[in-house]
Amino acid sequence: MYKPLCESFCVIMISQCYHTILSFLDKGYVMSSLEETYRSVCAENRAHTPQISELMSGGLQSGITVKNLNAYFGEKQVLNDVNLYIEKDKITAIIGPSGCGKSTFLRCLNRMHEVVRGAKVTGEVLLDDKDIYAKGVDPVDIRRRIGIVFQKAQPFPMMTIYDDVTTGLRLGCGVKDKKALMRAAEKSLKKAALWDEVENVLYKKSGMSLSGGQQQRLCIARALAVEPDVILFDEPCSALDPISTSKIEDLMIELKEKYTLVIVTHNMQQAARVSDYTAFFLYGKLIEFGETEQIFKKPKEKSTEDYIVGRFG
Repeated sequence: MYKPLCESFCVIMISQCYHTILSFLDKGYVMSSLEETYRSVCAENRAHTPQISELMSGGLQSGITVKNLNAYFGEKQVLNDVNLYIEKDKITAIIGPSGCGKSTFLRCLNRMHEVVRGAKVTGEVLLDDKDIYAKGVDPVDIRRRIGIVFQKAQPFPMMTIYDDVTTGLRLGCGVKDKKALMRAAEKSLKKAALWDEVENVLYKKSGMSLSGGQQQRLCIARALAVEPDVILFDEPCSALDPISTSKIEDLMIELKEKYTLVIVTHNMQQAARVSDYTAFFLYGKLIEFGETEQIFKKPKEKSTEDYIVGRFG
């Protein structure tokens, strides 16, 4: 199992950012030596070592515009002509029953969908009015600007908490300055409301030693460390207890002051609590999109109302 996985991983990682590692973890693969494989590939293919200040894009000037987006797994179409605008510095919730295309849509927003063999995308996703799928656009840069936090928390088992948080900066961006990395680790852990809980074990323990809620906040800190403009959340609280869920929700509300957030969730109460806008997907199509209060109180489509009140899904 490990040899073919490592070989395919090496090929992919030459041109892809470290988020692909997380994608493998999200699918349940054991990583073991893959980190070292990726480290060597990055070392051979990096042209220069950037400073953290170089990574800062200055924030979004506008939101994300999705135009006529279609997504496929081989010949199977899973998203059909999706059009919507994701508002800057707001939380947009994506809701709908299992298999409706929510997670696929999320991964299309930062070009993670194309990592899957046979997957393809047509249409446009405009980040500051520039199509992220245009010829010549570097997917590594897109995935830095648009980070993702998966459903299952994915601490790297062979790393300390400090190494875990700075993985994207060290491996994905090539930052080597130790003082800069330490500042970035502290800053991102504080933003993720985790610093006080891990400050004394930063270099001693792995993220695997943390609770489920702490592990998810660690993954959020890792995403924040590379200075993204947008953070995507794929059901980040589905495996957490109510107290940990509340902490993640409070954190998301704080983060929207500086970041644009998109969250996929099956939890209708969560969508109503934290989001400013809500999009309802069904059978790969965007059925309805609008302000969350309107979607939950006065939906325009009968299928939207039926899903929200629990008649199906």
